[in-house]
Amino acid sequence: MAGARLSVRVHPGARHDALEGRRGGVVHVGVADAGTGPAANRAVIALLAERLGVADGQVTILFGEHERLKEIAVEGLDQASADARLDRATGPRRARIAAVLAAVAVAALVAVLVSSSGGGSPRAGASGSDGGVPIAATPTGGTPHAATTTHRSPRRHRARSRPRRRPAPDPGTLPQTAARPSARTRGFTERMRGLWRAIAGGPVSAARPAYFPEAAYVQLKSIGDPAGDWLNRLYADYRLDIAAAHRLLGAQAASTRLLRTDTVAAYAHWVPPAVCENRVGYWELPNARLVYDSGGQVRSIGIASMISWRGAWYVVHLGLVAKNSVGGVVDAPGAGPGTSAPSNTC
Repeated sequence: MAGARLSVRVHPGARHDALEGRRGGVVHVGVADAGTGPAANRAVIALLAERLGVADGQVTILFGEHERLKEIAVEGLDQASADARLDRATGPRRARIAAVLAAVAVAALVAVLVSSSGGGSPRAGASGSDGGVPIAATPTGGTPHAATTTHRSPRRHRARSRPRRRPAPDPGTLPQTAARPSARTRGFTERMRGLWRAIAGGPVSAARPAYFPEAAYVQLKSIGDPAGDWLNRLYADYRLDIAAAHRLLGAQAASTRLLRTDTVAAYAHWVPPAVCENRVGYWELPNARLVYDSGGQVRSIGIASMISWRGAWYVVHLGLVAKNSVGGVVDAPGAGPGTSAPSNTC
């Protein structure tokens, strides 16, 4: 039986260890431990094993031992069974949270109604009250009349706030184009620098912009659950490949420096719609090379496949396109800049 794969977000410093639900395909787990080290990992493993009905030894952290976002494998349990058990385990908690939120909303509404009803405040215009209309002195034989007063509120100078910058839209939410990408743009260079930062030991989140957008993959594929496939297979493998490349760099990982990303534009080819379970077409570029300096020596590793979205290159397979094992893979590491080769892949 193939094992299940879970993406888990850990929230340290919780009141107690608990499953907090599933959002966007990610399992959220609260742990009482304040850190993200071995104690928190043990708590996550124990909690997941208990909720999934398996032994602790069947739950393994594949990647992210020291991060809040972890990739976890569960042996002896298929993906559908694992998802169903997690949904049952978190369902009652979600119902309790919903009930509490509903009660808070009702209490807030009652408070607003009570305050708006007057609640014993003096009526405007009542005799002797501060809120009444003042009565002017009555001349002899005259008729009382209301005194006219003018109250001017002091001017308040409001500080002019700078208009907030609207975040750039996720390119994956926009429609695909047939524009041929270039590896000579500033955006591509920045994405590759972020990828290398993660490989050298920085946060994995730095490599996220270099990866093919999830929303674009959902538009692209004509399969049952493209979002789940992106998260649990493609992006999970990307993270594992980054970890494998980091191990390859060894003790000098942090001191390595990305020199350039070598691509051969002539190897780029258009993959039309209806091929490889695709709804729309894209450009594909195989076997690019990340050329880096390690202790004064030029070395390189491969990027197995990049594909396009709206005229920009993104990594889709850092290691091998088709894997025979669960762990990460480094594509064609070697001394010097290496050489690329043409390839037709999906």
